[in-house]
Amino acid sequence: MRRIAVIVAVSACLLGAGLVFAGERPTLSRGEGMIHGGSATMSKAAGDTIDVMGPTGSGAAFLGDFEAGWNGWTSVDATAVTVSHWQVSSYNQTVVGNLAAWCGDLSFAACDDSLDVAGGYGNDWHDQLAFRTTVGDPSVAAVVSIAASLQYDVELGYDYVYLSTKIEGSLGYTDLEAWTDAGTVTVDAGFTYQPADLLDGSDVELLFRVVSDGIWSDEDCSWPSAGACQLDDITVTISQAGQPDQVSFTDFQDGTLGDWELSYPTGVGDFAALWSGLEDEDPCSTNYSRQVAFVDDGVVVPGTGGSDCIDWCDGPYGYIVNTTGGLAGPAFHLQNNVLSPVMAWPDAGSDGVRFAFDVYRHEDLSYDSPGIFYIWGIRSADTDGS
Repeated sequence: MRRIAVIVAVSACLLGAGLVFAGERPTLSRGEGMIHGGSATMSKAAGDTIDVMGPTGSGAAFLGDFEAGWNGWTSVDATAVTVSHWQVSSYNQTVVGNLAAWCGDLSFAACDDSLDVAGGYGNDWHDQLAFRTTVGDPSVAAVVSIAASLQYDVELGYDYVYLSTKIEGSLGYTDLEAWTDAGTVTVDAGFTYQPADLLDGSDVELLFRVVSDGIWSDEDCSWPSAGACQLDDITVTISQAGQPDQVSFTDFQDGTLGDWELSYPTGVGDFAALWSGLEDEDPCSTNYSRQVAFVDDGVVVPGTGGSDCIDWCDGPYGYIVNTTGGLAGPAFHLQNNVLSPVMAWPDAGSDGVRFAFDVYRHEDLSYDSPGIFYIWGIRSADTDGS
């Protein structure tokens, strides 16, 4: 049975979608399987249209007006990372048999450059390797020192390897060092945790992070490399008054990550929620019905404290869309997707979709505007070979 699924991202209130026949077939764009647009002069008779999704009372199998709840729709934070590329490997090591922590993917084929080898790093990565431990006495300051050997090879000025730490009560990261381009360095850095800075009141945490943007890497062969970085011979020392030093050494020769572990960064947050009674800039066109919005009131995503309006106060109680990176911190950007349920294709004679929705946006692209955009797409799969 063929199935179709609709994906709407960032800010949309969907009202309905129907099927149309060959004469109205939309144009394919933005890659395989993505359907956008359609004829501007559609005028088929009502009998030609099958309502797969529609508003309450339309008789459609799926509801798209949210008046009775989500009705099978789901939302997701697209910034949440669930895959790590850190691994113990001998890849790109000058000494035969030496193992290190490598951030890369062996599945990338060699690029056209004859000097490039298979393997490398990809676009839109945020991979973390973390060390976390409890200090001996959480009531006194802890001086954390780290030494290591690091090889790195990332796109100059756009992709980075960071050494970072996290502090209790602070969103995002405190970066101690940052490297871009290619090189080999001996890492020698430190940070002092005050008692109030300790995570959960007792822990320190260090992270090596690889962060890449959306283009130029081994994935698209615009920046061939031997992977983002190799990390070896890491020594972490924690010193506190009245306590013996805590020392950790990891050389990865046993094939494990030792005292380090894979860690997944906190996403910006899923702010999609159902709201009603929202105001419009134009009171004559205000839609008070229930709709999906992405307002940061400090409740939908706990921990942000909410986002108060500055000069655009359209949101409820003065709250607006989060523009400060949510739970991930100010270096990141909100990207929420709202997805419909998967809907079976109802009629083999239909080969096009009419997709209509209402959306309220307020973005004038002025110098102080937050940069709010929405996109939409239709994803389909032929599941029975028809």
